Amino acid sequence: MSLVGNHLWQVDVTFGEESGARFKFDVYGDWRLNYGDSDVDGVVEQDGGDIAVTAGGGRYRITINDQTLAYQVENLSNSNEVPVADAGPDQTVAVGDIVTFDGSGSYDPDGSLVDYYWNNGQHGDVVTLAYAA
Repeated sequence: MSLVGNHLWQVDVTFGEESGARFKFDVYGDWRLNYGDSDVDGVVEQDGGDIAVTAGGGRYRITINDQTLAYQVENLSNSNEVPVADAGPDQTVAVGDIVTFDGSGSYDPDGSLVDYYWNNGQHGDVVTLAYAA
């Protein structure tokens, strides 16, 4: 886990598709001091029960406050981050010039881009147009 704020620790994990995924917080990595949540109230207690992952397999972000012992399990598999558009460097062109639009520097943090759509009606990561006078 990584310290990401005042008393706030976080880790991203992937659980397999099998049912019954569960976890506990193990302070030293040897189970001498571990925390679970027997009463399923979002706050761990020492030697508490396993914390069940009820939404199934996938990527999760687990966060815990080491002062209040409150924790959160966030399913990242269903989130969708917006793609980052990069149309290349600014260009100065004259009427009649051939212009190339290059979006190959664009990316999607969640995976691969499905399509490129330019507001001039073209599709593709790189398009070339000539604007008549």
